[in-house]
Amino acid sequence: MGEHASETTPEPVAREARVLLGDLTSGLLWPSLLRAAPLSLRTGRLMLALGAWILILLLGNLNTFWSDKPAFIDAFFELAQRSLGRLGASVFSLDAAGFVASAIELGSIPRVLVEQYPVSTFVLGIPIIAVWVRVGGAISRSAAEEFSLGRVLPWNDAMRFSLRTWPALLGAVLAPLAVVAALALLLAIGGFFFAIPAVHLLPSLIYPVFLLLGAVSVIISILWIIGHPMLVPGVACEGADALDSIQRTFAYVLTRPARFVLYSAILIIQGAIVYGLAAGFIGGVTSFTASSAGAFISDTPREILSPIAPGESVSIQLDPTPSPQITLASFAQDGADAEAPEAEAPEAADTKPSGPIITHGWSRRIVSFWTGALELLLGALLTSFYFTASTLLYLLMRRICDGQDTAELWTPAPDQT
Repeated sequence: MGEHASETTPEPVAREARVLLGDLTSGLLWPSLLRAAPLSLRTGRLMLALGAWILILLLGNLNTFWSDKPAFIDAFFELAQRSLGRLGASVFSLDAAGFVASAIELGSIPRVLVEQYPVSTFVLGIPIIAVWVRVGGAISRSAAEEFSLGRVLPWNDAMRFSLRTWPALLGAVLAPLAVVAALALLLAIGGFFFAIPAVHLLPSLIYPVFLLLGAVSVIISILWIIGHPMLVPGVACEGADALDSIQRTFAYVLTRPARFVLYSAILIIQGAIVYGLAAGFIGGVTSFTASSAGAFISDTPREILSPIAPGESVSIQLDPTPSPQITLASFAQDGADAEAPEAEAPEAADTKPSGPIITHGWSRRIVSFWTGALELLLGALLTSFYFTASTLLYLLMRRICDGQDTAELWTPAPDQT
């Protein structure tokens, strides 16, 4: 007993405190934006985005049935790619004037399309936007429920929600553009008075009103270009009408512009990484497959494995005269001498097939179709990421500006889903 009483209790050994990532990011909002990429990889959202792209491409090529112009969707992509490229260059070069000019150019795409495609812009453009916002609303609602409530919404329930709210979704996206178009039309009507002798003094005197309307149009265009990613999530998260979504979106951009830029930059960098990895993987698959499949064949049949570039046409020979590019003789005599003696021409003709290989063009089209289908998955991934990231951006901006918790999400009544 004495020995036990004399023993002293050992002091606890001091251990080094471990700092975890959660300790550093607790209380911060921006780390939750990093969930955008994992959430966008959900199969249901990818399938919704893939279905949207299939419908959009089908609609965007319908004008080729009644017009000789390039496909409407190709023209839109060309204009958007050029404007977005200049916009991105102005951001990285910190060129404020170039950014405003590029933003205005981007906002003028609808006007250019109306000038170049007066029929297709309305006949095809509006249905394409309707498909885009409806699928976007479904993806946004699905991402919002998983992010805020931890609940995985089936894709069919998400589509039903989007169908019920599609007027608000379409109105939120198109209403600002409609206001800009109406102001432009009003200015154009007022401009007629400048062509009337003596009367042109009146519009000259009230030209400050013209400038005011122009300023309002430019401000709305810039706000729409910058904030339009949050328009669809504004309806999907709040169940609100179009006007409320527009008001919230524009207010968030104007109230906390620095936070909006920071959050947008995080999502853009994350999206660039996702795009780079996905594009590299798909490019590697297509390149490796084509190079391996064409390893033991000559150049002419190897053309079948090369994808058709946009705007390129593959002619199919129906003339009985063989074509040196698509005949069996060219496969066997690649690079043969074309200046053979005339006396030997009949004998050479006997060795050639009686007709061309008309399946060459069709084979290349089929291979290009399968390659394009694989690349279409990249578009589906980017679409899913775009709407998922936009939803997270909206919820965090709402938390910063309105103080509303990100876990608060409007939920329709059971009979409304």
